[in-house]
Amino acid sequence: MLAFFEQPDVQDALSSLAAEPELTVLVGAGASKEVGLPTWSELVDALANRAVGSKRSWSAFADQLRHQIADGDLLAAAERVEVVLGQARLRQEIERLLYGQDDPADLEPGPLADGVAAMKLAWGEGLRVATTNYDQLLLTALRRRGAEAHSYCVNSRRPGVIHLHGVLGYEGPADGRNIVVLTQRDYLAPVAAGWRADFMEEALAKPCLFVGASLDDLNMLRPLYGQRRSGGAPLHRALFVRPPATSGFDRLARLAWEDVERQRWRGLSLQPLYCDNYADVAQFAFELAALREDRSLPPLAARFQAWYDRAAMGVLSEGRAQYRSNQLRLSDLLAELLSGLQAELGAQGEVMSLGICALLPPHRPAGQERPVNWVTSDRAMTTPATIEPLALDAGSQWTAVKAMCAGVGRAEEKHVYASRWRYVWAEPIFTSSSERIPVGAAVLSTRAPAGATLLPSRDAEGRLDPANSARIRDALKRAGEAVLLAEP
Repeated sequence: MLAFFEQPDVQDALSSLAAEPELTVLVGAGASKEVGLPTWSELVDALANRAVGSKRSWSAFADQLRHQIADGDLLAAAERVEVVLGQARLRQEIERLLYGQDDPADLEPGPLADGVAAMKLAWGEGLRVATTNYDQLLLTALRRRGAEAHSYCVNSRRPGVIHLHGVLGYEGPADGRNIVVLTQRDYLAPVAAGWRADFMEEALAKPCLFVGASLDDLNMLRPLYGQRRSGGAPLHRALFVRPPATSGFDRLARLAWEDVERQRWRGLSLQPLYCDNYADVAQFAFELAALREDRSLPPLAARFQAWYDRAAMGVLSEGRAQYRSNQLRLSDLLAELLSGLQAELGAQGEVMSLGICALLPPHRPAGQERPVNWVTSDRAMTTPATIEPLALDAGSQWTAVKAMCAGVGRAEEKHVYASRWRYVWAEPIFTSSSERIPVGAAVLSTRAPAGATLLPSRDAEGRLDPANSARIRDALKRAGEAVLLAEP
């Protein structure tokens, strides 16, 4: 995280975009995926299952046919599904796969949607928000920050969110023209595509920021190619999360690939910014909003170091005597917080542990911050020698580290024979919304497996109950803040 924001091209992008009086932010599926909604490819695969399953006479060759229907271009695959199910049922199935039995209005926006909402408040009328997503997470995030906002499905200058592919959410668009793009025909038909092309041409005439998007949408690429520029500073930026590299060979291949991509996009006046963690994308939005409001804002790395210096005076002290004192005090505090949570859940008989993972500064310049398992409710460590930094890696086996890299909470079953814990829930912890520095994670573990635990666990479709999940998230955030944000 810190290493990404220390890169010169990232610092330059933040500085130049923050100075722009007008900016369009285009939000892709990343804002939906971070809260557990399926991607379009996952949707199409599930729709193909529903389509084939709707015909009893196809049962003998169902698997083969499902693969054939879902094969190739996703919009063409969706059109095949529509042939089988019909247009009305296709739309119903998409909504069912997106939300299940939950009310779309209850869906909690993730950090990327909230970061875009923070940008909107910082820019006001100077920022336009557009998305290719069906859901209304961005609308919810804007309203929760007090912004006047509605959804629109045509080009509009009114405050809110422009849905380039239509709305399947909790309220219809304010313009009453819900042009939902589901299939290849919907996407390519001139009557549907015309206004989107017009919007993109207008937006791309000024700086744009692409977040959570793959940028393979032809309705975005055509105007980009139509406004080709030669030389000069890039007009647009796009954030991409690079795939993990498991070896030195992978890293070299990835660097070569990214160099090719940078040169390819340069001709379109677009600069790609590659980060290692999904959390970095949302953090970029928050950094941009904060810098827009205060151009003297110190860089994230400097703000992180200032937080750590304060925390190291007390809570995170690695001096032997102070460390032991902190451990005993904080372990008792977590045990008290855990007891209250178990009483609230009616889970006093379930063996649980509440722990805090803290971030330590990088041990080398331009390095990554280092997560450490700092303190738990069920045992107090007595010497700093027990501190063993972990790698800040999205592929980590540690749920807390995954949550920090994703920027959102994670709930996971555990099947590690050497561990006594069978279900683990982790929530990333940040400082105040004005600074928003990632500082660690709070972790709740239980010996009861998913399905037997009284903690919320995923249903057959992989969903968590929104109300109970919110209660656990809030409790974990309170615990994390009580430890990591305590005054020295």
